[in-house]
Amino acid sequence: MRTPLSLSYALVLSLILSSCSSGLGDRKKLGRQSSATSSGGSTTSGSGNIDPATQAAEKTRLVAEGKKSVENLGNLKAQLEDLDKKLSQPDADLKKPEEILASLSLIIADIERDAASLKNVAESYKSVSEGKAPVKTAGLLGLTDSDPTQSLVDAQIMLRRVTRLAAAADEYFLKGKEDCKNDPTPTISGFSAASFYRVNFEHCRGVNRGSPESVAAAATLGLRELGVLEIIGIIVRSLITLVMRIMSALVLGFLYGDDGSQLLLNPLLGQVMHHNKTKAIFWGTEWKSDTSDVIPGIDHFLRAWGDSHPASLANEYYDVHGPITAKSEYLGYEIDDTPAPQPKLLTFLFVIMGEVCRLTNNNPDKDTIYMVYTYTGMGESPVAAIHYPGLCGRKPFQITWMPRVDVSGVSGKDGAGHSSLLSSLANASAHELWETMVNPLGDGWYTLVDMGEVGDRCYTTYPPTEGQLSTLSDGSKWRLQSLWSNAAFKAKSGIGPKKACIY
Repeated sequence: MRTPLSLSYALVLSLILSSCSSGLGDRKKLGRQSSATSSGGSTTSGSGNIDPATQAAEKTRLVAEGKKSVENLGNLKAQLEDLDKKLSQPDADLKKPEEILASLSLIIADIERDAASLKNVAESYKSVSEGKAPVKTAGLLGLTDSDPTQSLVDAQIMLRRVTRLAAAADEYFLKGKEDCKNDPTPTISGFSAASFYRVNFEHCRGVNRGSPESVAAAATLGLRELGVLEIIGIIVRSLITLVMRIMSALVLGFLYGDDGSQLLLNPLLGQVMHHNKTKAIFWGTEWKSDTSDVIPGIDHFLRAWGDSHPASLANEYYDVHGPITAKSEYLGYEIDDTPAPQPKLLTFLFVIMGEVCRLTNNNPDKDTIYMVYTYTGMGESPVAAIHYPGLCGRKPFQITWMPRVDVSGVSGKDGAGHSSLLSSLANASAHELWETMVNPLGDGWYTLVDMGEVGDRCYTTYPPTEGQLSTLSDGSKWRLQSLWSNAAFKAKSGIGPKKACIY
């Protein structure tokens, strides 16, 4: 769907202005009254034709309506961010949980109305551009559990409500994958386990592929140590991410038309990691006696990653504080020779989080990416490696997991002289490092179209010749995949099917 640049500029300007919105106020300020979020007046069916004068007037009206809705979403985002800060440092001024949930109920209703208004603007503008009357107003997205003014004091019900709203927004604004459209995730005591994972976007790629038993186990494990304020914090961060994704998807679609769906979402105030530290953890009883080149090889790889050309490939991605840099400090490795469990994806993510918390005495470094290598392989996991944000109490950090992959059918060494196993693990490490830098908290650069992160979309695209290797800062050579580049996609200057992968 293509939309003129006049609407694009209005939306971009409103997003910039919205970043200066006021902070969290009382409950009345938190949630606007229903009358303040109307969809901009009644509209008629799109079946009849309209004259040129009416067409021009309708376009002007729709541009103003779209701008207003985006501004409203920006204001709501600012309020949520202020609340998120207060939740991270609770004090005597923090409202009671039931009061916070009541205010969030109003905010969710407002988000739903503004998203529905934007949906109506998009459909109406398409109809008007074709010389037809604007489409009939569709109303709300229709996913709230109850009257939006009703106080919901159950945090788990609220989390479930947010999940369904996010799924609806993904389906329309991001045209999500088929496995996202009919969420079969079971609920446990009114709580959808998928909700917990929306904060780092493993909802579609991981949760839906797990068995009901593993989902139930993950939900029990995930919520066991969480109090109501922690659950509220997840709700708030999920809402912030949802608002940014809606606004980002719209702006990209308006600016680039059909091509916009191929671009990674501009975070528009989402976070990236401008620099990082890395620490390797080899977990499993077998690592102590392992004589392969994996441990010294990964040690070498991470030590030479910082200030290298591969690390600099992500420099085009940024947030309000600037672009990602190639700076990366390696903190060495540690071997934990206790038994590592067989990886069942959903529960294993929490288990690895607990492993990092234990090894750091519940005091992880927020700027460190803890890279966990297990000897147990992938087990029943549907993914070869993964990254996600972790928490020890209230202390955040970043996790990547790379299992010891099965390369029994591969013999010999790669073009750089590394074993097939080391080559595979180093490539997975680069993949997860890129994605962690670009999308550490799930509100960075991401899209559901054609696999969503910078590493995923080029994971099968390597430099064009076998001998074309990547060079790290110490001159060592490694066989690494390419990285998705928005700039290359727009210029068609990269490699791969979309001409968007760089190396």
